[in-house]
Amino acid sequence: KAGNNVLPGLQETWDETFDQDVLSSGVVNLVLFTATNCKPCESAREVVEEMQGRIKSESNYQIHSMDAVTNFVTTERFKVRSVPTLLLFNRAGIVVGEAIGARFPQDKMLRMIRDAVAVTSAR
Repeated sequence: KAGNNVLPGLQETWDETFDQDVLSSGVVNLVLFTATNCKPCESAREVVEEMQGRIKSESNYQIHSMDAVTNFVTTERFKVRSVPTLLLFNRAGIVVGEAIGARFPQDKMLRMIRDAVAVTSAR
């Protein structure tokens, strides 16, 4: 499957692969739920790209993109009601952070990622 919502360096995930890609990956995962032709999603992707550039050196995390419309099973499962939505999963696959909308606090999300990675690294 090829997606048009994926940033370079982002991994796209789908309903069929989500559990393996995210929940049982053993690392911290940030998942950006988007939709095609969603202007706020484009802005959110730009912010995630900036964040990705600021935390390149971290190795215990992954960033995924998921089309919320075509992957409705996962979208429903995690109660994503609007796009863009960012969910941060710890290495156990538990949601530990959430941001909804294109204007989310980037510094806060970066801290949450670093904190989740630090907990992962300490184990």
